[in-house]
Amino acid sequence: MRTIMTAVLLLVAAMSPVQAEDGGASVDAPPRFTMLLGFGTSIAGLGAGAEVYLAASRVSLFGAGGYMPSSNDGRGASGFGMAGGVRLFTAGRRHRGFVEASVSPAGVEVAAEGSGLKGDGLVYGPGVSLGYQFVGKGGTTVMASGGIAYGIS
Repeated sequence: MRTIMTAVLLLVAAMSPVQAEDGGASVDAPPRFTMLLGFGTSIAGLGAGAEVYLAASRVSLFGAGGYMPSSNDGRGASGFGMAGGVRLFTAGRRHRGFVEASVSPAGVEVAAEGSGLKGDGLVYGPGVSLGYQFVGKGGTTVMASGGIAYGIS
């Protein structure tokens, strides 16, 4: 696990662009708060959440709640789920990469027929993602990410 975290931190450092300072140019204020809408484990399925930026917008904390649909075969849990975590961003105001650590629904545990157990449940666990964020002039933000999560049952 330590090797994976070291590799992720080195990747984030390598993605950080070098920025030249221009004393005469106006710089947009860094974001402080974002409302999130989307689909994925960071949003706990199809849902909404909020993100608060810390440390001059290079670090953020987020939390979300959403609806987790059942699997394609109709088996498995569906219902409300929650997620939360932290993101570390590369330098940049409009285009930047990020690494994310979260706790979110990572899978569905289905009770086997004849086991005597009733119902199904969401399985939560830690996850790590790498992604990209674009911040428009009006404040609209678009994010895309991919990663892995491990469900602990």
